Amino acid sequence: MSSRIENELKNSLESLGIVDLFMPGVANLTAFDRFASLNVDEAIHQATVEVNEEGTVATAATGLINTRVGIGHKSFVCNRPFVFLIYNKVLGVTLFVFCNDRLHKTQQQGSRELFAGRFSTPT
Repeated sequence: MSSRIENELKNSLESLGIVDLFMPGVANLTAFDRFASLNVDEAIHQATVEVNEEGTVATAATGLINTRVGIGHKSFVCNRPFVFLIYNKVLGVTLFVFCNDRLHKTQQQGSRELFAGRFSTPT
């Protein structure tokens, strides 16, 4: 069994009084970029749960989107197989490793998950 939900959060956040975040020239996001006048255009939350005979896997992500930033575009061309990982320096654990070793196949066939670490806290 699996379930997925996606919600647009802007109206909910505004009804809670979080309105400056969405207003150009008013939002204070200087912690992200002290020189740019940033604001949020969209806020989206997505969650998934999959339950099977092996156990349960749950994911959640929230994205804040600004569609009017005038920052230059930089390209990163992956023209050979590559591996990347997400590492938590504070906890000293690898959270996720991804490998793409078939660049000329379709996207669905071209990537595979090598390892998904689990979150842990130091003892």
